[in-house]
Amino acid sequence: MMFRKSRDCFYPSESSLSFFNSFPCKLPLLLFLTFILTMILKPNRAFGNPSFEGPKKHYFSLPTKDTLSVQETKSPSSKGSVVRGPVTIHLPRIYKKRKDNKSFPLLLSLHGFGSFPLFHEGFFKLRKVVNSKKFILATLPGSFNKTGQRFWNAGDWCCDFHKSGRDDVRYILHVLKRLKSLYSINPKKVALLGHSNGGFMSYRLLCKYPELFSGVISIAGAMPKGIGLCKKPHSASILHIHGKKDVVIKYKGSPFHIGANETVATWLNHQECDTKRHKKKQSIILKWGTWPKIRKSKTWSHCQTGSKISFWSISREGHFADLTQSMKLKMIDFIFKD
Repeated sequence: MMFRKSRDCFYPSESSLSFFNSFPCKLPLLLFLTFILTMILKPNRAFGNPSFEGPKKHYFSLPTKDTLSVQETKSPSSKGSVVRGPVTIHLPRIYKKRKDNKSFPLLLSLHGFGSFPLFHEGFFKLRKVVNSKKFILATLPGSFNKTGQRFWNAGDWCCDFHKSGRDDVRYILHVLKRLKSLYSINPKKVALLGHSNGGFMSYRLLCKYPELFSGVISIAGAMPKGIGLCKKPHSASILHIHGKKDVVIKYKGSPFHIGANETVATWLNHQECDTKRHKKKQSIILKWGTWPKIRKSKTWSHCQTGSKISFWSISREGHFADLTQSMKLKMIDFIFKD
């Protein structure tokens, strides 16, 4: 007989003695010992208490203050009101153990047109490198247009298609001011990461407020049109990432936006870089279930302003770049490392 009743493990009969020392009888004891060891070594897991192994997640909503425009402070019930939602903050584990004078880099993350913070965070998963790279990650929500899609007003090209005139620059600057008052942030290391429409918006902010932002990571974005001349540049780290098979913000440009090469050339000219002096690298991206991709990078670090600019072009990559963990770590190092 292959199986015995469970009571045979505790009250064995003569006919079941040969089964008493079998694995099924030892299993409850093993489970009990595992629970005891877990309770001793990791009591948070044993009792279901929240673990602090991952980055600490915070939320805050902006109050209606005079610092925002009248349009930004309308109540949700009023016509044409601006509804955004909370800003999501991820703090590194070390933040609680910081010394009084310890400050951290800040990365403001802006989603693309029609996207939203939860999807943006879930796709790029930057929160997974918050602890190892010791920076603060803040994901901001764009406002809704008439068709219910979130967007950023980054200029003539992207993406205020209904001509609302939304002042997103003012909103983001207000968020930055609030973050600096709530958290210990290094003012010399405040960078922007934007995907698509968020990339356009990030470039606009760096163009107009170079004294506030130390760099930009633009993924499938482009230099916006209709924002006027940029201010005198400060030292900045600029990383442009673009897939060659992008059909939304096309790699070679379209009638509605300039291409990746022209965007990078714009910043090289603005930051007064020596275009002849640069480093080239090429690597193969291997990921299960996809064809191998080639990442070609060019980096210019000989700029009059002390800036550095890098351009990653990725073969077989579309609008949503599937970044590996190694690429994410390199991104953060480039934007924040001295």
